[in-house]
Amino acid sequence: MSQTGRLPDQLDKWHTKDARRSKCPIVLSDQTTTPNMRKIETQMVAAIQNDERWSSANTTVIPGWEGTSDVYLHGSRIATIGQDWMQLFDGGYQSKTTKSRLNALLSAFGMDGEYVFQKNFQWFVNYQGSPIPFFDGMRLA
Repeated sequence: MSQTGRLPDQLDKWHTKDARRSKCPIVLSDQTTTPNMRKIETQMVAAIQNDERWSSANTTVIPGWEGTSDVYLHGSRIATIGQDWMQLFDGGYQSKTTKSRLNALLSAFGMDGEYVFQKNFQWFVNYQGSPIPFFDGMRLA
């Protein structure tokens, strides 16, 4: 027996790909949902589409004037969505969660191929096929 209290063959089994793979396949019932989008992000997008005020955990959507919606993460604005434009903010934190929320918004309301990514600790936006440096308050149309 090893120091962890498990038999050596149990340790070997744990390190195999099969031992870590989910036994239950993921089935998406709603085909409009992007497989990489989290449930909270799907709800966030739906709230914007329905022009509703919505809040869950650390994310809030507040409808504004003339069809705009503001999206907040931990109380900091990370996006304003308009009819044919989007303004992006990092809320002071270029975190994985902020990037994930922004990418969900870009996937739902942006042009095909727009997304935020990080390279060498710096954020970029893939815009019309070219990477441009991300800056707080950038507006995409």
